[in-house]
Amino acid sequence: MFFYREDGLYRYYNVSANGNVGSPVRAGSEYTKNWSSITAVDLDGDSQDEMFFYREDGLFRYYDVGGDGSIGSPINAGNNYTRNWTSITAVDLDGDGQDEMFFYREDGLFRYYDIKADGTLGSPLLAGDNYTTGWSSITAVDLDGDGQDEMFFYRDDGLFRYYDVRSNGSIPRPMLAGDNYTTGWSAITAVDLDGDAQDEMFFYRVDGLFRYYDIGPGGHVGSPIHAGNNYTTGWSSVTAVDLDDTPSDRGFHPFTVSGTGNDVLGFRVPGDVPAILDITYAGSSNFIVWSLDDSHEAIDLLVNEIGAYDGRRMVHGGWFLAPEHVRYLDITASGPWTITTRPLLSASTFRTALSGSGDDVVLYRGSSATLTSTHNGSSNFIIVGYRSDGRYNGLIVNEIGSYSGTDLIDNGTSVLDISADGNWTLNAP
Repeated sequence: MFFYREDGLYRYYNVSANGNVGSPVRAGSEYTKNWSSITAVDLDGDSQDEMFFYREDGLFRYYDVGGDGSIGSPINAGNNYTRNWTSITAVDLDGDGQDEMFFYREDGLFRYYDIKADGTLGSPLLAGDNYTTGWSSITAVDLDGDGQDEMFFYRDDGLFRYYDVRSNGSIPRPMLAGDNYTTGWSAITAVDLDGDAQDEMFFYRVDGLFRYYDIGPGGHVGSPIHAGNNYTTGWSSVTAVDLDDTPSDRGFHPFTVSGTGNDVLGFRVPGDVPAILDITYAGSSNFIVWSLDDSHEAIDLLVNEIGAYDGRRMVHGGWFLAPEHVRYLDITASGPWTITTRPLLSASTFRTALSGSGDDVVLYRGSSATLTSTHNGSSNFIIVGYRSDGRYNGLIVNEIGSYSGTDLIDNGTSVLDISADGNWTLNAP
Protein backbone atom coordinates (compact mmCIF):
# COMPACT_ATOMS: atom_id res chain seq x y z
CA MET A 1 0.00 0.00 0.00
CA PHE A 2 1.19 3.50 -0.87
CA PHE A 3 0.20 6.55 1.20
CA TYR A 4 0.89 10.13 0.07
CA ARG A 5 0.33 13.55 1.61
CA GLU A 6 0.26 16.77 -0.41
CA ASP A 7 3.33 18.13 1.39
CA GLY A 8 5.41 15.32 -0.19
CA LEU A 9 5.36 12.87 2.72
CA TYR A 10 4.91 9.27 1.61
CA ARG A 11 5.08 5.68 2.84
CA TYR A 12 5.02 2.24 1.19
CA TYR A 13 3.75 -0.62 3.38
CA ASN A 14 3.53 -4.36 3.08
CA VAL A 15 0.02 -5.28 4.17
CA SER A 16 -0.91 -8.72 5.49
CA ALA A 17 -4.01 -10.76 4.67
CA ASN A 18 -5.80 -9.43 7.76
CA GLY A 19 -5.08 -5.80 6.87
CA ASN A 20 -2.27 -5.25 9.35
CA VAL A 21 0.69 -3.09 8.32
CA GLY A 22 4.13 -3.17 9.91
CA SER A 23 7.04 -0.82 9.48
CA PRO A 24 7.17 1.02 6.15
CA VAL A 25 8.98 -0.64 3.25
CA ARG A 26 10.05 2.87 2.32
CA ALA A 27 9.24 6.32 3.69
CA GLY A 28 10.28 9.89 3.05
CA SER A 29 9.19 13.47 2.44
CA GLU A 30 10.96 14.36 -0.81
CA TYR A 31 8.20 13.53 -3.29
CA THR A 32 6.87 16.42 -5.39
CA LYS A 33 4.12 18.30 -3.58
CA ASN A 34 0.46 18.77 -4.47
CA TRP A 35 -0.25 15.70 -6.60
CA SER A 36 -4.04 15.49 -6.72
CA SER A 37 -4.33 11.91 -8.02
CA ILE A 38 -1.97 8.94 -7.80
CA THR A 39 -2.70 5.46 -9.06
CA ALA A 40 -0.78 2.25 -9.62
CA VAL A 41 -0.96 1.04 -13.22
CA ASP A 42 0.53 -2.02 -14.92
CA LEU A 43 1.69 -0.46 -18.21
CA ASP A 44 3.38 -3.49 -19.74
CA GLY A 45 1.36 -6.41 -18.41
CA ASP A 46 4.25 -7.89 -16.39
CA SER A 47 2.26 -7.94 -13.12
CA GLN A 48 4.58 -5.34 -11.57
CA ASP A 49 2.92 -1.98 -11.22
CA GLU A 50 4.19 1.36 -12.35
CA MET A 51 2.99 4.60 -10.72
CA PHE A 52 1.08 7.50 -12.25
CA PHE A 53 1.08 10.97 -10.68
CA TYR A 54 -1.27 13.76 -11.82
CA ARG A 55 -1.82 17.36 -10.80
CA GLU A 56 -4.95 19.36 -11.60
CA ASP A 57 -3.04 21.82 -13.78
CA GLY A 58 -2.28 18.97 -16.23
CA LEU A 59 1.19 18.02 -14.98
CA PHE A 60 1.77 14.24 -15.02
CA ARG A 61 4.47 11.63 -14.55
CA TYR A 62 4.70 7.86 -15.01
CA TYR A 63 7.39 6.13 -12.96
CA ASP A 64 8.86 2.65 -12.91
CA VAL A 65 9.02 1.77 -9.21
CA GLY A 66 11.43 -0.72 -7.67
CA GLY A 67 10.62 -3.51 -5.25
CA ASP A 68 11.76 -1.28 -2.39
CA GLY A 69 9.57 1.64 -3.48
CA SER A 70 12.39 3.58 -5.11
CA ILE A 71 11.72 5.53 -8.29
CA GLY A 72 14.14 6.85 -10.88
CA SER A 73 13.60 9.18 -13.81
CA PRO A 74 10.04 9.29 -15.20
CA ILE A 75 9.08 6.84 -17.95
CA ASN A 76 6.93 9.62 -19.37
CA ALA A 77 6.23 13.17 -18.17
CA GLY A 78 4.54 16.32 -19.37
CA ASN A 79 2.14 19.12 -18.54
CA ASN A 80 -0.45 18.78 -21.30
CA TYR A 81 -3.02 16.43 -19.82
CA THR A 82 -6.57 17.78 -19.55
CA ARG A 83 -6.97 19.79 -16.38
CA ASN A 84 -9.13 19.23 -13.33
CA TRP A 85 -9.69 15.47 -13.46
CA THR A 86 -11.03 14.60 -10.00
CA SER A 87 -10.68 10.83 -10.13
CA ILE A 88 -8.24 8.67 -12.09
CA THR A 89 -7.89 4.90 -11.88
CA ALA A 90 -6.18 2.13 -13.78
CA VAL A 91 -8.69 -0.49 -14.93
CA ASP A 92 -8.20 -3.75 -16.81
CA LEU A 93 -11.21 -3.62 -19.13
CA ASP A 94 -10.46 -6.72 -21.19
CA GLY A 95 -8.78 -9.03 -18.68
CA ASP A 96 -5.47 -9.18 -20.58
CA GLY A 97 -3.36 -8.24 -17.56
CA GLN A 98 -2.46 -4.84 -19.02
CA ASP A 99 -4.31 -1.87 -17.60
CA GLU A 100 -6.26 0.84 -19.34
CA MET A 101 -6.79 4.28 -17.77
CA PHE A 102 -10.02 5.97 -16.70
CA PHE A 103 -10.33 9.74 -16.15
CA TYR A 104 -13.39 11.41 -14.58
CA ARG A 105 -14.35 14.99 -13.76
CA GLU A 106 -17.07 15.93 -11.28
CA ASP A 107 -19.19 17.54 -13.99
CA GLY A 108 -19.64 14.09 -15.62
CA LEU A 109 -16.89 14.28 -18.24
CA PHE A 110 -15.04 10.96 -18.63
CA ARG A 111 -12.54 9.17 -20.84
CA TYR A 112 -11.17 5.62 -21.09
CA TYR A 113 -7.75 5.29 -22.71
CA ASP A 114 -5.67 2.40 -23.96
CA ILE A 115 -2.17 3.11 -22.65
CA LYS A 116 1.16 1.90 -24.02
CA ALA A 117 4.11 0.51 -22.08
CA ASP A 118 5.87 3.89 -22.31
CA GLY A 119 2.91 5.74 -20.81
CA THR A 120 1.65 7.33 -24.02
CA LEU A 121 -2.07 7.64 -24.68
CA GLY A 122 -3.81 7.50 -28.01
CA SER A 123 -7.37 8.43 -28.83
CA PRO A 124 -9.93 7.58 -26.13
CA LEU A 125 -11.54 4.12 -26.25
CA LEU A 126 -14.69 5.80 -24.99
CA ALA A 127 -15.43 9.40 -24.03
CA GLY A 128 -18.46 11.42 -23.01
CA ASP A 129 -19.92 13.92 -20.59
CA ASN A 130 -22.99 12.07 -19.35
CA TYR A 131 -21.72 10.21 -16.29
CA THR A 132 -23.45 11.06 -13.02
CA THR A 133 -21.94 14.20 -11.52
CA GLY A 134 -20.35 14.59 -8.12
CA TRP A 135 -18.50 11.28 -7.62
CA SER A 136 -15.61 11.89 -5.24
CA SER A 137 -13.86 8.53 -5.59
CA ILE A 138 -13.82 5.96 -8.39
CA THR A 139 -11.75 2.79 -8.32
CA ALA A 140 -11.42 -0.38 -10.36
CA VAL A 141 -12.07 -3.57 -8.39
CA ASP A 142 -12.07 -7.23 -9.44
CA LEU A 143 -15.11 -8.51 -7.58
CA ASP A 144 -15.25 -12.03 -9.00
CA GLY A 145 -11.57 -12.90 -9.52
CA ASP A 146 -11.86 -13.28 -13.30
CA GLY A 147 -9.02 -10.86 -14.07
CA GLN A 148 -11.40 -8.30 -15.58
CA ASP A 149 -12.17 -5.31 -13.40
CA GLU A 150 -15.49 -3.90 -12.31
CA MET A 151 -15.87 -0.23 -11.31
CA PHE A 152 -16.86 1.29 -7.95
CA PHE A 153 -18.25 4.84 -7.70
CA TYR A 154 -18.59 6.65 -4.35
CA ARG A 155 -19.87 10.07 -3.29
CA ASP A 156 -19.07 11.79 0.00
CA ASP A 157 -22.69 11.61 1.14
CA GLY A 158 -22.60 7.76 1.08
CA LEU A 159 -24.07 7.19 -2.39
CA PHE A 160 -22.36 4.29 -4.20
CA ARG A 161 -22.60 2.10 -7.29
CA TYR A 162 -20.78 -1.00 -8.56
CA TYR A 163 -20.74 -1.51 -12.33
CA ASP A 164 -19.73 -4.37 -14.57
CA VAL A 165 -17.79 -2.52 -17.26
CA ARG A 166 -17.42 -3.84 -20.79
CA SER A 167 -14.14 -4.04 -22.72
CA ASN A 168 -15.01 -0.83 -24.64
CA GLY A 169 -15.65 1.11 -21.41
CA SER A 170 -19.44 1.12 -21.62
CA ILE A 171 -21.40 0.32 -18.48
CA PRO A 172 -24.90 -1.16 -18.12
CA ARG A 173 -27.17 -0.79 -15.09
CA PRO A 174 -25.42 -1.00 -11.69
CA MET A 175 -24.71 -4.43 -10.22
CA LEU A 176 -25.36 -2.88 -6.80
CA ALA A 177 -26.31 0.63 -5.74
CA GLY A 178 -27.27 2.39 -2.53
CA ASP A 179 -26.84 5.46 -0.34
CA ASN A 180 -25.93 3.92 3.00
CA TYR A 181 -22.13 3.74 2.90
CA THR A 182 -20.27 5.67 5.60
CA THR A 183 -19.94 9.31 4.60
CA GLY A 184 -16.73 11.28 4.22
CA TRP A 185 -14.24 8.68 2.99
CA SER A 186 -11.35 10.57 1.40
CA ALA A 187 -9.48 7.64 -0.19
CA ILE A 188 -10.73 4.27 -1.40
CA THR A 189 -8.73 1.58 -3.16
CA ALA A 190 -9.15 -2.05 -4.13
CA VAL A 191 -6.46 -4.35 -2.70
CA ASP A 192 -6.02 -8.12 -2.95
CA LEU A 193 -5.01 -8.87 0.64
CA ASP A 194 -5.04 -12.66 0.52
CA GLY A 195 -3.84 -13.32 -3.03
CA ASP A 196 -6.99 -15.15 -4.15
CA ALA A 197 -7.42 -12.92 -7.25
CA GLN A 198 -10.56 -11.37 -5.74
CA ASP A 199 -10.08 -7.86 -4.41
CA GLU A 200 -10.92 -6.54 -0.99
CA MET A 201 -11.69 -2.86 -0.39
CA PHE A 202 -9.86 -0.31 1.74
CA PHE A 203 -11.54 2.88 2.98
CA TYR A 204 -9.65 5.75 4.63
CA ARG A 205 -10.67 9.08 6.11
CA VAL A 206 -8.27 11.98 6.73
CA ASP A 207 -8.88 11.82 10.49
CA GLY A 208 -7.24 8.34 10.58
CA LEU A 209 -10.39 6.20 10.43
CA PHE A 210 -9.96 3.13 8.20
CA ARG A 211 -11.66 -0.12 7.24
CA TYR A 212 -10.74 -3.16 5.15
CA TYR A 213 -13.70 -5.13 3.79
CA ASP A 214 -14.09 -8.50 2.15
CA ILE A 215 -16.40 -7.93 -0.80
CA GLY A 216 -18.56 -10.44 -2.64
CA PRO A 217 -18.95 -10.87 -6.42
CA GLY A 218 -22.08 -8.72 -6.40
CA GLY A 219 -20.48 -5.87 -4.47
CA HIS A 220 -21.89 -6.76 -1.06
CA VAL A 221 -19.74 -6.08 2.00
CA GLY A 222 -20.04 -7.63 5.44
CA SER A 223 -18.27 -6.79 8.68
CA PRO A 224 -14.82 -5.23 8.31
CA ILE A 225 -11.82 -7.55 8.13
CA HIS A 226 -9.88 -4.89 10.00
CA ALA A 227 -10.90 -1.46 11.25
CA GLY A 228 -9.59 1.32 13.46
CA ASN A 229 -9.02 5.04 13.84
CA ASN A 230 -5.27 5.16 14.45
CA TYR A 231 -3.85 5.49 10.94
CA THR A 232 -1.74 8.60 10.33
CA THR A 233 -4.00 11.55 9.58
CA GLY A 234 -3.96 13.74 6.51
CA TRP A 235 -3.15 11.29 3.71
CA SER A 236 -4.56 12.74 0.49
CA SER A 237 -3.98 9.69 -1.73
CA VAL A 238 -3.87 5.97 -0.97
CA THR A 239 -3.42 3.25 -3.57
CA ALA A 240 -2.62 -0.45 -3.64
CA VAL A 241 0.53 -1.14 -5.64
CA ASP A 242 2.38 -4.35 -6.53
CA LEU A 243 6.02 -3.36 -6.07
CA ASP A 244 7.79 -6.68 -6.47
CA ASP A 245 8.75 -8.44 -9.65
CA THR A 246 7.26 -11.77 -8.71
CA PRO A 247 5.03 -13.40 -11.27
CA SER A 248 1.46 -12.42 -10.83
CA ASP A 249 0.73 -12.10 -7.15
CA ARG A 250 -2.79 -13.19 -7.83
CA GLY A 251 -2.78 -16.39 -5.86
CA PHE A 252 -5.58 -18.80 -5.01
CA HIS A 253 -6.16 -21.75 -2.80
CA PRO A 254 -4.63 -24.91 -4.34
CA PHE A 255 -7.18 -27.41 -5.59
CA THR A 256 -6.90 -31.07 -6.57
CA VAL A 257 -8.77 -33.29 -9.01
CA SER A 258 -8.22 -37.01 -9.37
CA GLY A 259 -9.52 -39.87 -11.44
CA THR A 260 -8.74 -43.08 -13.27
CA GLY A 261 -8.47 -43.56 -17.01
CA ASN A 262 -9.44 -41.18 -19.81
CA ASP A 263 -11.30 -37.98 -19.03
CA VAL A 264 -11.99 -34.44 -20.23
CA LEU A 265 -12.17 -32.09 -17.25
CA GLY A 266 -13.64 -28.64 -17.06
CA PHE A 267 -10.77 -26.53 -15.72
CA ARG A 268 -10.04 -22.92 -14.87
CA VAL A 269 -7.37 -21.15 -12.86
CA PRO A 270 -8.97 -18.41 -10.72
CA GLY A 271 -8.25 -15.12 -12.38
CA ASP A 272 -6.87 -16.88 -15.47
CA VAL A 273 -3.35 -16.28 -14.22
CA PRO A 274 -0.29 -18.46 -14.89
CA ALA A 275 -0.22 -21.46 -12.55
CA ILE A 276 1.56 -24.74 -11.93
CA LEU A 277 0.12 -28.25 -12.05
CA ASP A 278 1.59 -31.00 -9.87
CA ILE A 279 0.68 -34.17 -11.75
CA THR A 280 1.06 -37.81 -10.71
CA TYR A 281 0.14 -41.01 -12.55
CA ALA A 282 0.38 -44.66 -11.44
CA GLY A 283 -0.50 -46.50 -14.66
CA SER A 284 1.76 -48.59 -16.88
CA SER A 285 0.66 -47.36 -20.29
CA ASN A 286 0.47 -43.98 -22.05
CA PHE A 287 -0.25 -40.89 -20.00
CA ILE A 288 -1.06 -37.75 -22.00
CA VAL A 289 -2.42 -34.43 -20.77
CA TRP A 290 -3.45 -31.59 -23.11
CA SER A 291 -4.71 -28.16 -22.08
CA LEU A 292 -7.65 -26.95 -24.19
CA ASP A 293 -9.44 -23.64 -24.76
CA ASP A 294 -13.19 -23.03 -24.50
CA SER A 295 -13.70 -24.47 -28.01
CA HIS A 296 -11.85 -27.67 -27.05
CA GLU A 297 -8.94 -26.64 -29.27
CA ALA A 298 -5.48 -27.69 -28.09
CA ILE A 299 -3.33 -25.11 -26.31
CA ASP A 300 -0.39 -27.10 -25.00
CA LEU A 301 0.83 -30.69 -24.55
CA LEU A 302 1.58 -30.78 -20.83
CA VAL A 303 2.54 -34.44 -20.39
CA ASN A 304 3.35 -37.28 -22.82
CA GLU A 305 4.85 -40.24 -20.99
CA ILE A 306 4.65 -44.03 -20.77
CA GLY A 307 4.32 -45.48 -17.29
CA ALA A 308 4.37 -43.77 -13.92
CA TYR A 309 4.81 -40.01 -13.84
CA ASP A 310 5.42 -37.40 -11.15
CA GLY A 311 6.17 -33.89 -12.36
CA ARG A 312 5.29 -30.22 -12.39
CA ARG A 313 3.99 -28.40 -15.45
CA MET A 314 3.00 -24.80 -16.16
CA VAL A 315 -0.34 -23.61 -17.45
CA HIS A 316 0.82 -20.76 -19.65
CA GLY A 317 -1.14 -20.83 -22.89
CA GLY A 318 1.12 -21.85 -25.73
CA TRP A 319 4.72 -21.25 -26.72
CA PHE A 320 4.52 -18.56 -29.37
CA LEU A 321 1.15 -16.96 -28.62
CA ALA A 322 -0.23 -14.59 -26.05
CA PRO A 323 -1.42 -16.57 -23.01
CA GLU A 324 -4.71 -18.34 -23.66
CA HIS A 325 -7.32 -19.20 -21.06
CA VAL A 326 -7.40 -22.91 -20.28
CA ARG A 327 -10.91 -24.30 -19.92
CA TYR A 328 -10.39 -28.06 -20.18
CA LEU A 329 -7.78 -30.75 -19.54
CA ASP A 330 -7.87 -33.73 -21.92
CA ILE A 331 -6.41 -36.79 -20.17
CA THR A 332 -5.41 -40.13 -21.70
CA ALA A 333 -4.56 -42.70 -19.04
CA SER A 334 -4.87 -46.38 -18.09
CA GLY A 335 -4.50 -45.90 -14.35
CA PRO A 336 -5.14 -43.45 -11.50
CA TRP A 337 -3.93 -39.84 -11.67
CA THR A 338 -4.08 -36.65 -9.62
CA ILE A 339 -3.64 -33.03 -10.64
CA THR A 340 -3.10 -30.31 -8.03
CA THR A 341 -3.20 -26.70 -9.26
CA ARG A 342 -1.12 -24.19 -7.31
CA PRO A 343 -0.25 -20.48 -7.62
CA LEU A 344 2.88 -19.82 -9.64
CA LEU A 345 4.49 -18.38 -6.52
CA SER A 346 4.58 -21.93 -5.10
CA ALA A 347 7.44 -22.71 -7.47
CA SER A 348 11.07 -22.84 -6.33
CA THR A 349 13.02 -19.60 -6.74
CA PHE A 350 16.66 -19.15 -7.67
CA ARG A 351 19.07 -16.34 -8.48
CA THR A 352 22.36 -18.09 -9.20
CA ALA A 353 22.11 -21.88 -8.74
CA LEU A 354 19.51 -24.65 -8.44
CA SER A 355 19.36 -28.41 -8.96
CA GLY A 356 16.47 -30.79 -9.43
CA SER A 357 15.13 -33.70 -11.44
CA GLY A 358 12.33 -34.32 -13.89
CA ASP A 359 9.75 -31.83 -15.10
CA ASP A 360 9.63 -28.66 -13.03
CA VAL A 361 8.77 -24.94 -13.05
CA VAL A 362 11.12 -22.47 -11.35
CA LEU A 363 11.13 -18.71 -10.85
CA TYR A 364 14.27 -16.90 -11.98
CA ARG A 365 15.27 -13.88 -9.90
CA GLY A 366 18.79 -13.34 -11.19
CA SER A 367 20.26 -10.75 -13.53
CA SER A 368 22.63 -12.88 -15.59
CA ALA A 369 22.34 -12.86 -19.38
CA THR A 370 23.41 -16.52 -19.55
CA LEU A 371 22.29 -19.84 -18.08
CA THR A 372 24.61 -22.83 -17.69
CA SER A 373 22.66 -26.08 -17.39
CA THR A 374 23.39 -29.81 -17.18
CA HIS A 375 21.20 -32.87 -17.66
CA ASN A 376 22.00 -36.58 -17.24
CA GLY A 377 18.79 -38.06 -18.66
CA SER A 378 18.26 -39.95 -21.91
CA SER A 379 15.25 -38.12 -23.34
CA ASN A 380 14.27 -34.51 -24.05
CA PHE A 381 15.82 -31.70 -22.04
CA ILE A 382 13.96 -28.46 -22.75
CA ILE A 383 13.98 -25.13 -20.90
CA VAL A 384 11.50 -22.48 -22.02
CA GLY A 385 11.52 -18.94 -20.64
CA TYR A 386 8.36 -16.98 -19.89
CA ARG A 387 7.51 -13.54 -18.63
CA SER A 388 5.64 -13.23 -15.37
CA ASP A 389 2.26 -12.97 -17.10
CA GLY A 390 2.79 -16.23 -19.01
CA ARG A 391 4.00 -14.78 -22.29
CA TYR A 392 6.59 -16.86 -24.13
CA ASN A 393 10.02 -15.25 -23.90
CA GLY A 394 12.42 -17.63 -25.59
CA LEU A 395 13.49 -21.26 -26.02
CA ILE A 396 16.66 -21.51 -23.94
CA VAL A 397 17.59 -25.21 -24.25
CA ASN A 398 16.28 -27.94 -26.58
CA GLU A 399 18.41 -31.08 -26.43
CA ILE A 400 18.08 -34.87 -26.22
CA GLY A 401 19.99 -36.91 -23.68
CA SER A 402 22.86 -35.72 -21.53
CA TYR A 403 23.77 -32.06 -21.88
CA SER A 404 26.13 -29.47 -20.50
CA GLY A 405 26.22 -25.98 -21.97
CA THR A 406 25.71 -22.25 -21.59
CA ASP A 407 22.84 -20.41 -23.31
CA LEU A 408 21.42 -16.91 -23.41
CA ILE A 409 18.46 -15.86 -21.25
CA ASP A 410 16.28 -13.29 -22.96
CA ASN A 411 15.67 -10.07 -21.03
CA GLY A 412 12.44 -10.17 -19.06
CA THR A 413 12.50 -13.91 -18.36
CA SER A 414 11.18 -14.69 -14.88
CA VAL A 415 9.79 -18.22 -15.24
CA LEU A 416 11.64 -21.33 -16.50
CA ASP A 417 9.55 -24.32 -17.63
CA ILE A 418 11.79 -27.40 -17.54
CA SER A 419 11.13 -30.72 -19.30
CA ALA A 420 13.56 -33.48 -18.28
CA ASP A 421 13.73 -37.18 -17.47
CA GLY A 422 16.93 -37.01 -15.41
CA ASN A 423 18.75 -34.83 -12.92
CA TRP A 424 19.54 -31.26 -13.92
CA THR A 425 21.44 -28.25 -12.62
CA LEU A 426 21.07 -24.53 -13.36
CA ASN A 427 23.72 -21.86 -12.85
CA ALA A 428 23.28 -18.18 -13.70
CA PRO A 429 26.41 -16.37 -12.47
